Amino acid sequence: RALSSAAERRGVGGGGAGAAAGGRLELILNVSHQEDDLLEIVGCLNDADTSCRIEALNCLTRIAPVGHIVCINAVLRHIQDNDHLVKIAAIDTLSRIARRRDRTISGALIAHLRGSASKDRTRPGGPRNGPTKHYPGLNRLPSHPWDASLKSDPAARIAAVRALGVLCDDDDLHAVACISDLAENERDEEVLSAAINVLVSMGKSAAVEDIRDKVREREHKELKFVRNEHMHPICDGMKAALPLCARDRAQSRWSR
Repeated sequence: RALSSAAERRGVGGGGAGAAAGGRLELILNVSHQEDDLLEIVGCLNDADTSCRIEALNCLTRIAPVGHIVCINAVLRHIQDNDHLVKIAAIDTLSRIARRRDRTISGALIAHLRGSASKDRTRPGGPRNGPTKHYPGLNRLPSHPWDASLKSDPAARIAAVRALGVLCDDDDLHAVACISDLAENERDEEVLSAAINVLVSMGKSAAVEDIRDKVREREHKELKFVRNEHMHPICDGMKAALPLCARDRAQSRWSR
């Protein structure tokens, strides 16, 4: 209703669902810095159209005051959006409109990176199936997220790590520990590179060297395991000859 009234106020609307979606996008693109318009853009985050949600997030990035609690809470929900691009846009928006050193935001990002975040019962993002008798407003109710963590989305992990680098102080132990743990166990090269870059920007060069050593050790163990898996089993004759070969090598060494 708020979107309809705003669209009517600007002379936008009419013509069915396609026109309604176009009207909402035009509303977002022509929004002003007034508080009413800002709240209407927040309402657009519940839209069924993915492009509309992304444009709403981009708009909030441009016009939302830093630390605006209503905008931040609305955007925070969409870290669990079903759409990959909306999720990344939400994380980027948080890094721009949240206050630096905001432990609530950094804690939420850390929880999602560690996989300890619980699913949002308000179900942000995703397709609708139309209203039902049980949920008459299902056309405005987002569907359940597939996963509350960012473990299955490398691009979202990169965005979250970079957001922590922007929002957290260099001495934020929780953020540093989270990024370090992520880098040590990360399999994606791009995520690993992003995590290392953030740690370097936070002045944690010693931690980066330790991470690189652990990554090299892990890769060496994995390579050795794969090589051993592909080796042919030793026959009984070779097993019997091994002690003789070892004794011959020892005698040859002493004879020198």
